[in-house]
Amino acid sequence: MVRRGGDDNLLVEYGPMELDLALRMRVHALGTALTEQRLPGLIDVTPGVRSLHLHVDPDVLPVRRLADLVVEADADLPATADLAVPSRVLRLPLSFDDPVVARAVERYRAGVRAQAPWLPSNTEFVRRINGLGSVDEVRDIMAAAEYLVLGLGDVYLGAPLAVPVDPRHRLVTTKYNPARTWTAADTVGLGGAYLCVYGMDSPGGYQLVGRTVPIWSGHRQRPPFTPGVPWLLRFFDRIRWYPVSAEQLLEEIQQVAKACNVLLESPELGVVENRPNARAVTVSVQTKSGWEGLVQFLNRLQQPDQFIVFDSVSLRIDPADPAQLK
Repeated sequence: MVRRGGDDNLLVEYGPMELDLALRMRVHALGTALTEQRLPGLIDVTPGVRSLHLHVDPDVLPVRRLADLVVEADADLPATADLAVPSRVLRLPLSFDDPVVARAVERYRAGVRAQAPWLPSNTEFVRRINGLGSVDEVRDIMAAAEYLVLGLGDVYLGAPLAVPVDPRHRLVTTKYNPARTWTAADTVGLGGAYLCVYGMDSPGGYQLVGRTVPIWSGHRQRPPFTPGVPWLLRFFDRIRWYPVSAEQLLEEIQQVAKACNVLLESPELGVVENRPNARAVTVSVQTKSGWEGLVQFLNRLQQPDQFIVFDSVSLRIDPADPAQLK
């Protein structure tokens, strides 16, 4: 179906309003074909799950003419079963029930809605609505799933709209009503049959289950980002989550220190503090490295290719040896 949207837009829709990965492939193929034609007057080509939105300058390319070109391009496409798209596999860490989830939930409870079925724990709500036996089952299903990115910019800034390839891994849930006024960047949420990662601090309505690495880097792109491309994910990427633990935290710290030529001595895991819906872990290290390497080390720890977010950092000089920092 091809429908006009005002004076300068066209909406192309495939099939019934249901999740069909084959239709998403066809939307992608049509959008690619139109983009490659470099049509004068075609401003934006924006794919959805089963639709394609086209923004046009009608003084250069009349909407009726664009509709004819869409029909012609679709007729030239291969059969849906013969379509192929590039697809990467990305293994991303996921901190289930991260402290930022509890913070967002508490802000919602205090300022928007004091009582709701998804309070105080979104993960528990997802468990109930999907008829699972425990919250651990929610985490196990997400860890076993492979999420296919069908859309980008679902919320803001390259946020993925992703769905498990295997239907048995699809957790279905409602969204907040009314929505939250604040969600931390990099928070992972579930809504309907889809998963989303928030690219920036923003309002939102997905049920929050954890936090991952940054998916948007607007100022500077370092690996795994592509230089000049501020969004991490691409259409048809497949995301596989893995949980992070205190032991992995310490190992990652040591790996980053080595890359920065910082020698860590006596690394130790401190007490694990159980908080509502989260765990906080203290890590202590000693080093005799210079300030330049140390500053680089602390900066690198929080880059998108790592998964460490500081709650606080304390540096002090060892009274027994003024040249040594702790």
